[in-house]
Formats: sequence, C-alpha cells, structure tokens
Amino acid sequence: MEDRKIEFAGEETVKVPILFKSALTQGVFFGVAALLASGKSEIISPLALSFCAGCKRKYLLPSVLGSIFGYLISSEYVNSFRFAMATFIVFILRAYLHTFPGKRDSIILPALISAFSVASTGAAVMIISPFNSKLLFSTVAGSIASFGGAYFFSLATHSFKKVRENTQLLPKDLTALSISAVIIFSSLTRLRFYGVSVGGIGGSLCIIIFAYLFHESGGALTGIGGSVGAFFAGGNPLSFSFSIAGLFAGLFSYSGKFLCAMAYIFAYGASFVYLGGGTDKIGLLVESAAASVIFIIIPKKALKKIKAALSLKSEDSEDSVILKQRLRLIGDALSHTKSTVLKVSEMLSQKAPADTAGVYLRVRDSVCSGCGGYGSCWGREISKTVEGFDEMLETVRKNGSITPSASPPFISSKCIRIMSLCDSFNKSYSSYSARFAAEGRINEMRKITSDQYDSFCLMINDVLDGFENDLHSVPTLSTKLSCAVEGLGVNAVATYCENELGKALVNLELPSDCAVTDENISDCISSALEKDFPSSVTVTGEKQKMLFLWERPQLDVKCEYYQISADSGDICGDCFDAFYDGKGGFAAVLSDGMGTGSRAAVDSTLALSLFSRLILAGFSFPCAMKLVNSALLIKSREESLATLDILKLDLYTGKAVIYKAGATVSLIKRKGKVSEIKRSAMPVGILREAQFGSLSGTLYKGDTLVLMSDGAADFALPEIKNELLKSTDTDDLPERLCTAAKSKMTEKSDDITVACIKII
Repeated sequence: MEDRKIEFAGEETVKVPILFKSALTQGVFFGVAALLASGKSEIISPLALSFCAGCKRKYLLPSVLGSIFGYLISSEYVNSFRFAMATFIVFILRAYLHTFPGKRDSIILPALISAFSVASTGAAVMIISPFNSKLLFSTVAGSIASFGGAYFFSLATHSFKKVRENTQLLPKDLTALSISAVIIFSSLTRLRFYGVSVGGIGGSLCIIIFAYLFHESGGALTGIGGSVGAFFAGGNPLSFSFSIAGLFAGLFSYSGKFLCAMAYIFAYGASFVYLGGGTDKIGLLVESAAASVIFIIIPKKALKKIKAALSLKSEDSEDSVILKQRLRLIGDALSHTKSTVLKVSEMLSQKAPADTAGVYLRVRDSVCSGCGGYGSCWGREISKTVEGFDEMLETVRKNGSITPSASPPFISSKCIRIMSLCDSFNKSYSSYSARFAAEGRINEMRKITSDQYDSFCLMINDVLDGFENDLHSVPTLSTKLSCAVEGLGVNAVATYCENELGKALVNLELPSDCAVTDENISDCISSALEKDFPSSVTVTGEKQKMLFLWERPQLDVKCEYYQISADSGDICGDCFDAFYDGKGGFAAVLSDGMGTGSRAAVDSTLALSLFSRLILAGFSFPCAMKLVNSALLIKSREESLATLDILKLDLYTGKAVIYKAGATVSLIKRKGKVSEIKRSAMPVGILREAQFGSLSGTLYKGDTLVLMSDGAADFALPEIKNELLKSTDTDDLPERLCTAAKSKMTEKSDDITVACIKII
C-alpha cells in the first residue's frame, strides 16, 4: 500500500500508516484496561488500576479512559464509582509525577500511587457508610494487590524497553514480563466463544513457552501469574491449575517440546479434576489442549529468537559481552588518535604564524615595536628591511639559525636590538617549521592508513587471543552486580571475572551521562561482593563509558614526574603518562619525540596517547607497540619517530617487564644500590618491522624505578645516580634530578623528563 501524506498548514508532513499504528496502539491499551476493569469489581479493580499506574505515560490517557469505562459498565454501583474515582486519582498523580524529571523512571512510585488510590477511596466509602469488616478487608487486600500489580506492570514497561534496545535482562525483568503477560491474558478469560476463551489459550501458551525456555523457574513464575489473573477475573479455584501445570511443564522441558506440552496438559487435567472441575468448565481443558498444540507447531527457530530476546546472560554470552566491550574500546582508541593529532595541530597553529610573512610580522611585533627606529625601518625603508629579512630567512634555512654576525649589513648596522631580533627570528621560524612538519605528518598518516590492514588483523587476533587467557567469568555474580548497580538508578551491564589468582575483576558498561559518581558505584560493588576495590579506571566513549574495578592487590605505586623544556620553551617534546590497566596492573610510558619543543611534541604525544588507549582497551603491550609503530610510519622517516620507555607491572605478583624502543638507560634502586637497565632497539616510526627490547624481572616493596629521557641521561647520569642513592623518599625527587641534569647542559639543550616510580 502506498503511503499517502496529509498536509497541515504550518506543520510537518505525517504519514497515514504512522497515524493508524498510533491509533491502533492507543485502542489496544483502552481495550485491555476496560476488560481488566469489567470483571468482579471488588476483585479485578486493583489490577485495572495497576495497569494504568504502570503503563508508559503516552498510553496513560487511553488506559485510564478504558479503565473508567470498564468500571462504569459494571453491575455494582458503589464499587464502580469508587474504582472510577481511584482511576482518576491515578491519572492525576501520574501526571503530577511527570513534572519531576528525576522520578519519571521510578518503578516503586507508580506502585505507591496505585495502592494509595485504592486505600483512599476505600477509606472514603467506610467513612460515609456503617462499619463493614468485609469492606475493610477488601480495601486492605485491594491496596496490597494493586501495589504488587502496579510494581510488576511498571517493571515490565522498563523491561520491554530493554528488550527493544537489546539490553541485558535481569531476573526481575524476566519475572515482570512473564507475570504481566500471563495476567493480562488470563484476565481476559471472561471473553468466551462457545465456552472457549482466547485469553485462556494465550495465557496457557505463555506459560508453556516460558516453561520450555526457562525450565522450572519460568514455568512456576508464569503459572503463578496465570493463576492470579484468572482468579481475579472469575474467582474460580480452578485458576490454580495454571501454577501446577506450569511447574510440571518446566520439569519436563529438558526432554523436548512434545513432552513439555504433554506434561502441561496432563498436569492441568489432573488438577482440574482434583479441584472439582465439571462439564460446565470443560472449555478450560480445551484451552490448555489448544495452547499445547499451538506450542508444538511453533518452529524451534522462533522459540530460539524469543529466548535470545529475553534470555539472561549465560556463560557463553558473558564472553560475547566482553568481546563487544573490547571492540568498542578499540574503536574509541583509534578515533582518539585522530583527535589527539588535531589537538596538537591546533596547538601548533596557535603558536606558529601561517607563512613566512607571518614570521616577519611576529618578529616585528615582538622586537621592533616600541623601538625609536620603527618608523624608519618599517616606514620609509620597509623594502630594505624586507630584503634583509629575506636574506636572514635563507641563512636560517641553510644553517638552522641566524646570529648577529651573519645578519645582512643593512640589518646589523641599523638595528640596535640585533641580539633580540636574531633570537626572535630563530624561534618564530622554528615554530613555523614545526607547524608545517605537523601538517605533513597528518597528511602522510592518511596515506599510510590504507597500507595497515595487517595491523588491523593483528588487533583482531590479539582480541581473540585474550579469551584464551586464564580469566574466568562468573555469570551469576555478573547478574548480581547488575542488579546491585541498578539499585542506584543506573542501567549498567556488569561482567565479573577472576584471574588465575582468584582475584576479582569487574567491568561495568554505563551510560556516558551517568549521574552517579564512580566512587558510589565502586562502593556499591564492594558491598555486594564483600571485597575491597580501592581504585577504578574510566574510559569514556561517545554514548557509553567503561568502568574497570579490580580487587585490592598486594602492591601499589607512588609515581611522580617532572619536566623541563629545552631553552625554557613553552612546549616540552617529551610526554609521560602512568595509569592502571583495569586488570590489577600498572603501566608507565615515557616517549621522547625527535628534536625538541613543539616539533617533538607531535610524535611523542601521538605515540603515548595511542599506546595508553590501546592498553586500556585490553591489548597486549607488544601488540600496542607495533600499532604505535605503524601509526608513526610515514614516508618521511626522518621526521616522524619517537622513543618509548615502558614499564608493565603486575600489582598482584610484582612481575615487571620493561620495554624499550630507542629509549635511554633506566635506573632501579634496591636496598641502597642503584643499577642500570639497558636494552638497545630502534625508536618507533623508523622501520616497518620494528623490534623492541625487553627485560623481565620482579619488583618488591621499597624498590624505586627511574625512567628518564636522553636529555637527562646524556648530560648528568652520574649526578642522577648519586642523587637517587642519597634520597630517602620520592618527594620532589624528579624535580631534583631534572635540575641536576639541566645544570650540566652547556652548549646543546634538550628536553628533560624524569619519572620516579616507587613500589609501596
């Protein structure tokens, strides 16, 4: 059928099928509420109110109208008016509740509203009428029943949203969905054709399906729901046959579809006879038989799809969730590379002029402004000044810098600030060159991406290899943690694993805009597992964020670092970062880009940032280092390289691995002695098949490891050793070591970075 469009003046176009679908849905809610309310008024009314209180807000109005309509057509005037007024109270309170954004998604408040409406109208009737113990009991029972019904309907509404969004279901979600569905079907048993109810067939079919998919628990829960709904609809003791039949169907579900259906029929028939069923109720047996036949006809493929949509996490699906989480983190890590390069490029664009004319202008503004000869140099004789600057530019390009003695005669003879002029010219041109070098690197990275399919294969293989390690997932505890965090009002997917030492590792997938603090979530997890989780790591993506927790290890670290940029510039070409990997490990990374200042910062920032994100995404250290090498491999090899000095430390065992790619010597202080750690290897970004040097060992409490850039080691290694040997703690130690290295620099200047990591 072709979609016809209706045009409204000043409004957007609306498709007819969409309007029809909306009207049909509203009509269904109206009809269900009316049928729920049209049973025995003193019994069925709580469930009708519960339905109105627990439905989505956009269906509240048709549900309320249907409920009031069902009550008013009931035969008993007093109770009809009472429950119609109770429904109106539900409508008013639900509408008022919507004005509080923080309470809109509450599950317990709709249940309280439903119970309050029944209790308040019942109390009003008792006040204006003589005392009636039956009315008192009915009010109390109705309030309790309405509270429970509204809770299940409200929870089912939230659970159905999870099903549509393919989000993990918790046990209470499954319970709410099954009981709500069967209650609605069973409550429609009053609609009969030739003694047979379509609602009864639907209710029995739901019970058999849940019993087959979820065995005893599924059959028992849905059976109880069917009994409650059918009893409120007709008040017949035969309603409890659903509970018995559902349990037996679940017991025989392991033997296949046919035996599951037969067990339901025979259990229902036996309880039917035992509870006094006669020929006038033979339609109930027909309903159960019809539901069993329909169930047997349903293809197994369809039942598997239902289970996939409703199933709780199993041990197999636990690994699937972890795989999806890691792949998502991979994407975030790669996209972070792009944003890092853009940030560095933006930083350089603010520091550097756009072209050589910009170099001249920057020198003029920083040196010539305020000079008495400004009007002459940049006025009458501006052409000679520009010619002189052109000669200076050529000198800088050839020699790398300009000195007063190498300045053109016109400039050196007229300029009274020749030293400042040369210094400003050198810095401006260096910044200008760094910017164009950064832009060239970005363009080269785009080109080399197409050649890195092997790197992507390496990434995927590393992810798959991660599932063959000794981490053991525990699905029951994962579900328990998801329930615990949901108690904070957070919809989270939790995975619980144990390493080979039996230590707990918890991963939580949360909405990126989660209002609950990481500390509160960590305390909740600690309370639920009765374990201590002292630290956490958060990795934020566009829509979700990952929170990693690990059980308290035997070791911890105290890490400090200090940097001094070459020539006291604004940007240091070295980068350092230290972080927990989310699995009980610690990593420290020092990267030294080629050269100094902003030019070196591009490479070192890129190498360090990408490496850190890949480690947090779950990659092994060798894999992450190869990927960093691939990222830095561009055509102009001389312009894009960086050293890597990396510490990998297991905080549970103390096992450590130090990886070096072009990095200088490191130092370790243990029991009053200082030792050197050396491994020769090329920096990343030079060779396609890069080899990384590594050294394994064990670190103990009290050990101090020092990572440093070549700006420190090349100029003052003996002084750094002596200072480290004399030190009793790491407070201000990196700064003292950097200062010692800076004092030893003579003609050549380099960026200096020192990081001290003490095991505590």
